[in-house]
Amino acid sequence: MKIRRFSESSESEIDIEYIRQCFADLIDSGEAVVTEREKNPSSMADCKKWASISVSQFEIDRIISPTRESVSGNNTLKRYIDVHNKNNDRLEEVGRALERIADEYPGYKISVEMFTSLFINIFP
Repeated sequence: MKIRRFSESSESEIDIEYIRQCFADLIDSGEAVVTEREKNPSSMADCKKWASISVSQFEIDRIISPTRESVSGNNTLKRYIDVHNKNNDRLEEVGRALERIADEYPGYKISVEMFTSLFINIFP
């Protein structure tokens, strides 16, 4: 029995196991879900399967501070900045995972949408 290496996938196939390996830390922490999707008959005629990744983001509250807060304490602005920093750290981790995938499979195409979560589709 021959074991296929990551780089031996054909151009028209998605290597879902390699993608999961690249996102392993985010998956293990419950922050990301990687799903293999099958072609919708009405679209994407050039590929049969692709990967769909959902990455959660920390919820960012609007800054509304009707009361006066201490500048030196854990004020609304500091909490807002902290949440943005956590999201930036997570986005950098996603970026590193996508860079690893691009290095191994330079022909893959991605689409990214950002709402309350980050949605990524990777196509062979």
